[in-house]
Amino acid sequence: MFREGIGNKQADSFFGKSMNTNAEKKLLKADVYHYNAISDGEKMTYTNEDELKEYGSRGILDPNQVSYYNLFINGVLQPKVNYKLQEGQLVLNTESPPIEGSMITLVFVTFREGESVNTLNSAYAEGFIPTGIVVSEQVTDNGVETKDYIYPNLQTEIMFFGPRQLISGREGSWQLTVGLANNGEYTLTNLRVSTSLLLDSLSNIEGLSVSRGELIISNHLVFWDIAELEPGESVQASFSVTGIFYAAGIRSLCSSFARGTGAIGEITSPAVSGEYIEVGTGLGISSTIISGPTKIVRGAAATWQVELRLTNQSSFRIEELMLTDVILLKAPQVNVRSLTKGSFTINDQKLLWQPGRLEPGETVVLLMDLTGSFDKSGLTSLNIGQAEGRLGDDRVTTPEAQDFLIMVLPSHTPVSTEFIKADIAITPIIAALGVTKDWNIRLSITNLSAESMTEVIVSTYILLDDIAGIEHTSLPSGELTLGHDVIIWNIPELLPGQALTAGLTVTGSFNARGLRPLCRVLAAGWLGNTCILSSAVSGSLIRVTDYDAACIIVDKVFSQYQCRACFTDIDLPQPYDSYERIIFRPGYIVENMPEITRLKNYPKLCRVRFSVRIPFEAVGMDKSCYKGFLPDIKKDIVMYMPPMPDEFIYRIVVDTRSEVLEAMSTGSNTFTAGVFMVIQAVGKVQLHVPAYSCPDPPLCREYRELSAYDEFMQRDIPELYPFSVSLPSPTVLPLPGRRAGQQNSFSGRASVHGEAFVPCPACFGELTITKHIISGPLVVRPGEEAVWILQLKVINEGYGPVSKVRLIDNLLIDEVSDFQLISLSQGTFSRNGSQLTWDIGTLPANQPLVLEFSVTGKFTASGGMLLKGVNNQYNAVSNGNTTYTNEDEILSYGSYGIPDPESVSFLNLYINGVLQPQVSYTVEEGTLTLNLDDPPIEGAPIILEAVLLWNSSNVLLKGESYQYNALAAPKATYTNADEITMYGNKGIQNPDQVSYHLLFINGVPQAPVSYRVEENLLKLETEDLPIPGAPMVLQLVTFYDEV
Repeated sequence: MFREGIGNKQADSFFGKSMNTNAEKKLLKADVYHYNAISDGEKMTYTNEDELKEYGSRGILDPNQVSYYNLFINGVLQPKVNYKLQEGQLVLNTESPPIEGSMITLVFVTFREGESVNTLNSAYAEGFIPTGIVVSEQVTDNGVETKDYIYPNLQTEIMFFGPRQLISGREGSWQLTVGLANNGEYTLTNLRVSTSLLLDSLSNIEGLSVSRGELIISNHLVFWDIAELEPGESVQASFSVTGIFYAAGIRSLCSSFARGTGAIGEITSPAVSGEYIEVGTGLGISSTIISGPTKIVRGAAATWQVELRLTNQSSFRIEELMLTDVILLKAPQVNVRSLTKGSFTINDQKLLWQPGRLEPGETVVLLMDLTGSFDKSGLTSLNIGQAEGRLGDDRVTTPEAQDFLIMVLPSHTPVSTEFIKADIAITPIIAALGVTKDWNIRLSITNLSAESMTEVIVSTYILLDDIAGIEHTSLPSGELTLGHDVIIWNIPELLPGQALTAGLTVTGSFNARGLRPLCRVLAAGWLGNTCILSSAVSGSLIRVTDYDAACIIVDKVFSQYQCRACFTDIDLPQPYDSYERIIFRPGYIVENMPEITRLKNYPKLCRVRFSVRIPFEAVGMDKSCYKGFLPDIKKDIVMYMPPMPDEFIYRIVVDTRSEVLEAMSTGSNTFTAGVFMVIQAVGKVQLHVPAYSCPDPPLCREYRELSAYDEFMQRDIPELYPFSVSLPSPTVLPLPGRRAGQQNSFSGRASVHGEAFVPCPACFGELTITKHIISGPLVVRPGEEAVWILQLKVINEGYGPVSKVRLIDNLLIDEVSDFQLISLSQGTFSRNGSQLTWDIGTLPANQPLVLEFSVTGKFTASGGMLLKGVNNQYNAVSNGNTTYTNEDEILSYGSYGIPDPESVSFLNLYINGVLQPQVSYTVEEGTLTLNLDDPPIEGAPIILEAVLLWNSSNVLLKGESYQYNALAAPKATYTNADEITMYGNKGIQNPDQVSYHLLFINGVPQAPVSYRVEENLLKLETEDLPIPGAPMVLQLVTFYDEV
């Protein structure tokens, strides 16, 4: 059966937990375990080896690690003096052993206060937007429970058919089969398998088949409910999903786990995920408002300049590309100023751009002016773009691309004069395609108001396709923060009319020709209590030119050889020490040489003979000059010179480098020189080469001697004080009533002069994190090592890019023994102890990124604090009366007396081993009155058990105990209709709404595996049914703690 949607009740029980709607009390759940053994009629000591494994295998628990416990022998509650208990061992202190075949049952009850769920990790993300820092909400996983005993036999399995490799944005379809198996010995009920689909975009989910139960489909979740699963039984469910991964990396398609109810209580399977899917990068898209106003009055016209950029980041050719850009202006005028390739059409408020085909790594750009007005006030996008193409037979799409929101004011609201202005000057303004170069940027910010502006932030986004580096050359005030593609300039205060200019150098290249913006600048600041935004500016556009094919005639070096020579005793007219220096001129081949002769047996080789002469000048101390030559260097060498037409002429070219060998030169009239020489065979050839246009030459600057005044005026201001004090950068303080994603560095300000507080608009990026335990156990034993695979997904759900995004994840596992990074979509990753840092960089709007890793470790302690309790016993023997006092107590078993009911948590009365209904007796301090028509037979044991349980604050907790009473019949199923209503009429309560329950048949406590409890249902799971007429008592105990 398949069902769409999910109700509130079902949603609340997604993890199999009922939601507590009581605002004042919290239900305490107990862990109850039964140790069962059979007396052999001889021994007095029992250990874990004696346990009946068909009823449980946890052994005899440590009595110091439980809240309270009881021993029943053949259904009779034993006084504590009759036995001694320690972990793994029960020693009976009775005069004789129990009769052979007697059932020996230890019942351990354990309460813990606080969550028994441990959090694996806790993560948050932060980044920069034009108004400051944006911080996501902190997220944690759904938790791993620690229990002293776990049921390992509930197993979930996932198999799927579909693509194992694809690129981001490429739609895929998968058929999933989820299997569930009960490999244990007990029946499991109320099972729910929860499957989270981890696709970034989901197109369709369709149920295919279920072998049992019901499928419920809701968004990215698929629930499978199964009423019952017998031991050794397995079931399957199948469904199909269609969707898209937008984040590249090693991705998991889904994650599943199951929860249900067994004999020992709630049972949870480990989470499983199936095989990985390798997702490569696909199409990248961006839409950037590079200039234009950030606020405008409704109905008023304005012009914005927008760059649409599309990049094929995959390793495949993508065909039939089309980018659809929806323009949200009323009757917009569109002027396309630059187009890398393809064609475009404009249809009403849509621009359709068809670039055609994109090769791997290719980038195309469309630059346009948008002019128009908005017909509605509020925050609105200017345009939203999305692209799609074809890869083989499949469709490839991008997420929606959009930049910051425009503030549209009501038509009656006047737009005040711009108070803050950003300007930018860029040189040079021409570039060659794909060629890395430096750009010089002069960034100016001006306060146009008559008041001081504080906490000014100037954000410069670099729009190069490849960025090699960013440096600042000058900074008049404030502090710079440099990212890979962003520059954040924090200025503490900008005085009225003040203008500051910073110098920057950006290195990189453009990979798409046309008119390109180098950067986009936005400024924000506080004017009193009002947040002010500047218009967006970009400065001069860069003309990026592709190369043209050109034919040139150049000298080609066909072969070249090196040699060297050394000369001593080169004569000078005066002693060598009287010369200031010796200057060597380039050597040359002497006239009428060289002589070139082709070798007969080697047609590509020639014998070349020539002499090289090197001039020099000796400059005296008095500036006199003596000119001479080094001795001629005669060469007779073989050179590679392939045959050419007769008209082709080889030229022999020599390049020399000469130097004086000082160590060998003396004070005489001679010196020593060494010569390095390269000999080349050169000829003219025609080449076909790419040619780039030359940039415009800069204006010439007339030479002028700088005076001392000029030099002083250009010097930096020196440090005037002994210690420098750095002004702090703006910090993030949450605004009351605002989401974490809407916080900015201007929040938390006090009102100035009673002025109204006007915060910065939420028109920029917002970070959101989702987190999944992909695989690993959801219930572990304390101190037991386990492996978990975790996925963190961060997405910018706001508008425009968030830069310098960083995700911090703190591992909360007590002991981590191993960590392995599996995949990350973008950026770099580092680990410092238990803190993981993912430096993402810039995150565009609507773009998800994913980090997956595995961690091995353990939780060293059980979750929650152990609540201690005691269960005291008043023991007496029936004397044929219905009233008993402290005087009737058998003191050899204890001297606790009959307590005041208000001083204990709850009371149990056993007569002849049978738990009595509460209506059958009344307790006052010192007195027990039986409300029976006939008193118990003489000699019958009467045991009044007083249970006391305290919370961590040492406050006694009051418990509620209710007994469902019925008489055994030849059947295995009992309902509320079978209840003996003279003892109570509440029926069989929902076990999820009580702390724990115990079943007694004929006074003997039953192992939890031998029966199943649901609301209005008690089902015996044993082969043999009780003797008809045997009393059956289902005790339901409930404890609440104050929240």
